[in-house]
Amino acid sequence: MLPHGCVQRGHPTGCAATAGQYFGGSCQPSPCPNTTTPGVCCNPLTGACFSAPQTQCPAPAIWYAAPITCTPVPCAHFGACCNPATGGCTSTVQSACNGNWYANVSCTGAGICTPPGACCNAATGACINTTAANCPTATGQFFPGVVCFTIPCQPHGACCYLNTATNTLQCISTVSAECASLGGTFLLNAPCSPNPCPQVPRGACCIPGVAGNCAFVLQTQCPTGSPFFPGQTCNPNPCPNSHGACCTATAGCIVVPAGQCPSSAVYIANTPCVPNPCPHPGACCTAAAGCVYTSLANCPGQFFPNTTCNPSPCNNTGACCTLDGNCVPTVATQCNGQWTANTPCSPNPCPRGGCCNPDTGQCLIVTQAQCQAHNLVWLGAGVPCTPNNCRPRRGACCHAGSAVCTLTTASNCTGVWHANHPCIPNPCCPPNYTGSGVLGVADIFSFLTDWFAGCP
Repeated sequence: MLPHGCVQRGHPTGCAATAGQYFGGSCQPSPCPNTTTPGVCCNPLTGACFSAPQTQCPAPAIWYAAPITCTPVPCAHFGACCNPATGGCTSTVQSACNGNWYANVSCTGAGICTPPGACCNAATGACINTTAANCPTATGQFFPGVVCFTIPCQPHGACCYLNTATNTLQCISTVSAECASLGGTFLLNAPCSPNPCPQVPRGACCIPGVAGNCAFVLQTQCPTGSPFFPGQTCNPNPCPNSHGACCTATAGCIVVPAGQCPSSAVYIANTPCVPNPCPHPGACCTAAAGCVYTSLANCPGQFFPNTTCNPSPCNNTGACCTLDGNCVPTVATQCNGQWTANTPCSPNPCPRGGCCNPDTGQCLIVTQAQCQAHNLVWLGAGVPCTPNNCRPRRGACCHAGSAVCTLTTASNCTGVWHANHPCIPNPCCPPNYTGSGVLGVADIFSFLTDWFAGCP
């Protein structure tokens, strides 16, 4: 390229002889860079701007022709734009970067966009802010996108804890906080192989008060002074004077050796009293027999659950509410109504109130004993029947000879009434549809007749 611009040459050799640059073609228009037209040159990495012709603005610089000047600076400041999610890098200006932008940095730099994070040393609990590549895989644990200030690093070690499912000591590699939640013993920086946990033998431990006076536990769980039989189970029971539940009429259930349970009581070997295994869990007061320790199902009189006959509750005077609403002070064995222990009759504890018949909706003022004697609903003492708070129960009414179902009360049903039953699903479609008592083809045709008639 000659100082005065473009010269027409017929061969590249002639152009080279004059220190020119051969383009071929013609000089109209001129392909030569402008060596005289003023302009500005921008460094994209630093944003620096200086006046220069195009030939003095080498790549990767960017040249702008006049009238553009360096005031104001037209140069865009390039840098590395890092995507925090993918670690990808783009060379661009800061305003076009949607990630982390680093000025004057090229994307060709190794690891410039590697997502940073916190690296915890499992052995010491120390934390450093670094990249995943610089976090040792053997002793470190990497947490991407966080800093050491927000992540609590804890040292790892062996945790010896009791596995309640197998009743054995086991070892897991974890942090001290998790080991504490398991109730275990934490050994800092210790591995689980070889197993550092002490191997405590299991066996039969004689503990008074438990079922059979024997428990199969670890030796460390056996109370000091209690006989321990390593390797043995509780069946057969090696403990002397094996205990069990003794069901007595006076003391209820007590745990004693078999030889100390009275012959009149029921003895259940190797069984605790909680929950109560005795078949006679309460006191029954009758006029004929007085106090009998028996079950509710076998009590024809006043029953006191979880109560023994020593002392007898039958000798206490209480309030007896009769069916007519009167109160009679008497003992439980003499009460032909509802008896309340240690309660006087003044004021009268036998008030009257509203009683609902849930089938008809009728309300009557009676005593609680009268209401409950007929399996009706007691509204409460002093509750009136006006206004009537009773609402009759509704149910499915199946009309005779058809599958028609209506939701109504018992008093309004002329067929078979099903209390508290909806009509969907329909309860009125029995297999013996005709009601004859014999299953046959007539049941099918009778059902189809109703079906095509739009019923049910």
